[in-house]
Amino acid sequence: MTRKVHAEPNYSLLQNPKEIARIEKEITQFTPKTEVTIEGSSEIVTGRIVEWFPKRQFFSVRWNKMSDSFAHQTETKSGLRVFFKAHLFSTQVIFKSTTLRRLSEEETPDGSIIYHYRIPEQIYQQQRRGALRVPLAKKAAYLRTPIGNFELLDLSVTGAKLRPLNPEMEPALGQEWKICEMYFGKKKVTSRQFHVKITRVTKDWCAITFSKISDLERTQIKQFLIEALRTYYVEELRPRS
Repeated sequence: MTRKVHAEPNYSLLQNPKEIARIEKEITQFTPKTEVTIEGSSEIVTGRIVEWFPKRQFFSVRWNKMSDSFAHQTETKSGLRVFFKAHLFSTQVIFKSTTLRRLSEEETPDGSIIYHYRIPEQIYQQQRRGALRVPLAKKAAYLRTPIGNFELLDLSVTGAKLRPLNPEMEPALGQEWKICEMYFGKKKVTSRQFHVKITRVTKDWCAITFSKISDLERTQIKQFLIEALRTYYVEELRPRS
């Protein structure tokens, strides 16, 4: 697989210390998949960032299968400049780094190939959407509206995808509901001024946006999303044997 990787990607540079801390926390918690290419090459290798130590100035990547040519370059060149694209849940980041050293298979519990890299001085971020949208487990949440109840298929702080629980229900594009209730399991979201508008309708589901949402409601949704994210990615987060 090949693709051109730019040395200066057209993404926004992370400069806010709080944003950088958020990205580093997400990397640490979810050990994201990453695409890697060597400077001057268009070949891409995939792996997973398994450690991130800002205070010690290095991070670690566990490789998936790599070509012989890529492995040879990585093995024989010290200080090799490489480019990373990491796929996080709230965003996507690109950064440059240099190789520190390769750990031998004997140094890792499962005999995998792991490399250490320097923590990058600059990280570029590309926002995937206005707000993180999380796929939900079946029956995790539902919305009670004037025309009936809907199961939530995914959710963000700005909207959701819904499936009608009654096939006879006919939500209409542009329809607005000013009286509705959201439930996370059996727990009702404490609501002050929760309004909903339908922005897309298909045969099986409809999309909605939230309006006049209060800070109280937004906080409750964010708290639920954190747990929903962990549930949805439980297989990704489970340690490999």
